[in-house]
Amino acid sequence: MKIDKHSHFLYIIAAIIIPISPLAANHLYPFFNFTSFASIANTLRPTIYIGSSESLASAPIQAAWLSSQNFYSVENITSLLHATNPIPSINIFPILTSADFNLVPSDTADHSIALQQFFDRAGILLLLPGRYNISVPTLHLRGDTILVADGAEIHQMNDALTDYGIFAVESVQNVAIHGACAVGNRNICKLAGEHGHGFRVRSSRNIIIINSSSVDNFGDGFYIGQLANTGEIHPASTSVVLEHCLADNNRRQGLSITSARDVKIMNCTFTHTQGTAPESGIDIEPNANQNVENILIRDCTLMGNARMGISLFARSVNANINHIMIIGCHVHSNRGYGVWITGCTANIAITSGQIINNRMEGIHIDYTLGPNKHHPTLISIN
Repeated sequence: MKIDKHSHFLYIIAAIIIPISPLAANHLYPFFNFTSFASIANTLRPTIYIGSSESLASAPIQAAWLSSQNFYSVENITSLLHATNPIPSINIFPILTSADFNLVPSDTADHSIALQQFFDRAGILLLLPGRYNISVPTLHLRGDTILVADGAEIHQMNDALTDYGIFAVESVQNVAIHGACAVGNRNICKLAGEHGHGFRVRSSRNIIIINSSSVDNFGDGFYIGQLANTGEIHPASTSVVLEHCLADNNRRQGLSITSARDVKIMNCTFTHTQGTAPESGIDIEPNANQNVENILIRDCTLMGNARMGISLFARSVNANINHIMIIGCHVHSNRGYGVWITGCTANIAITSGQIINNRMEGIHIDYTLGPNKHHPTLISIN
């Protein structure tokens, strides 16, 4: 790992430094046993394959080809996306396109109702390229759904909304989103607040978001956590993958993880977060009585954020961060720390990659703040 003089110096108090190689990391960290992830979260790659084609440039043709194959399972999303001859099974769902719901791209029309009717259908959904606008706070996706949206943008056009999730994946399982773009309302909303997100995953399992982007949101580009426990106990989100995604020019964070386990963030870019604190590229910050554990951040770029590239912040009551691995990431040109670790954190590994040209320390560990202080058991740098 390179940490150069432009990041000042490595500032670590009472931490244990053990150089390890990426290959050794998996041996030393059995909690990153990738086979324990659901199969759909384990093998899906960033390029989608439907049938024999590698492109969605002609979505209607794709839909016709798929329809000719009758119906296919979405239970094993990986096999369905990659196999040249998908195998039918017990769970069968149709392939639908947005044209079936009279969704016509437009710079001005409000597509809220038609989009939600489209997303209310489980199965394989092909959202055709173009701009779509909404004024409602959320568009909810059902479980057992594959949404293919290459070339499609959904814009939040309500200038009075400060709390929204353009793509909301909540209390469901088995959802894959490919190629979607969420455009928030930060440029038109002048109110106070910080909870308007592009992609919001809460209390859900087996979720994959690939080749998607989230820009100009009032809060976060991506949010992974749990629903509030209001009379009903909701679980943390589990087995979530973000791969080849972009978060740019969001107000609060590029990505927030507040209550989750078994999460992979791979080959993603988090840039130019600015507007309201904490303003990090990635912020792992459990709420009170919540935990974040088993998180892999690999080969990501975190650049030009107003404060930290990556923050691990466990200062709320009974909040814990455990088993975090950061591998091969390029953390540079952020206006705060490259990586900031504070509060009740344990089993943190940082290896390979570069942490350079940040305005403050490359890695800063702060043991002085929070009601439940705890020293990281390991910081590994190579």
